[in-house]
Order: sequence, then structure tokens, then C-alpha cells
Amino acid sequence: MPSTHNPLSTLADYQHWLGTIKQRVVSARLRVALAANSELITLYYEIGARIVEREAHAQWGSGFIDAFSKDLRQACPDIGGFSSKNLRYCRAFFRFYCTPAIWQQAVAKLTEILPDNLKGALPTVEEIEQDLQQLQEKPDE
Repeated sequence: MPSTHNPLSTLADYQHWLGTIKQRVVSARLRVALAANSELITLYYEIGARIVEREAHAQWGSGFIDAFSKDLRQACPDIGGFSSKNLRYCRAFFRFYCTPAIWQQAVAKLTEILPDNLKGALPTVEEIEQDLQQLQEKPDE
């Protein structure tokens, strides 16, 4: 009967193998978190942009954000984060970061601090500029 002992199953080899799998899991989880955060940031930015756009046509003192908050929470009851206060933060976020130069600075800072194996997980400045251009070109839905 042939031996079932595999030289790769030695303790040192196994520990190395386990370590590489663990590193891959941690790396994948971090990329997923970065991607999710990137999507949320894009969502908040877009909500802020749409609020600013809509407010330009709303009557002053109409309580637009409060009404929008109420309607959005009713439309998405299982999702949190749509309080009036948070929507005002989205608006402020858009107003602060609506200049592409600021985006470029932020992305440059992030890419400086990330490990080399995760730098590809972040969008490039060009990708962010394309997203911003698409947001500006989207008709009201």
C-alpha cells in the first residue's frame, strides 16, 4: 500500500501554506472593504450632488431635506443613514469635494499609505474623473 504521507504536509510547509492562505484571505477582505467604502463614498457624493441640484430649484425654507429624508427612509426602510442630518452631511461632502483637484490630492494621499499589493484596489484619478463626469451628465431619474 503506498504511503499517504505527503512531504508538503510537514509542519513547516503546512505553516507556510496556511500563512499564504491567511494572507490571501486578509488581502481579499481588505479589498472588499475598500470597494464597499468606495461605493458608499460615491453614493454619498452623488446624493449630495443631487441634493444641491434639486435645492437650486426648491423654494427657500421648503424643508426639502427633511421631506426628502422622510421619503427616502420610507422608500428604503431596511437601510439606515438617511436622516436629515446625514443628508446634510452628503450635501456638505459634495460641496467640499466637487473640485476634481481635491479628489486628485485625496487619491494621491491614499495611494501613498497603502501597501503595494493593495494599490490597485483604489480607483485612479482618471477613473474618479470619469465617474464625476458621468454623474454630471446623468439626467435626473
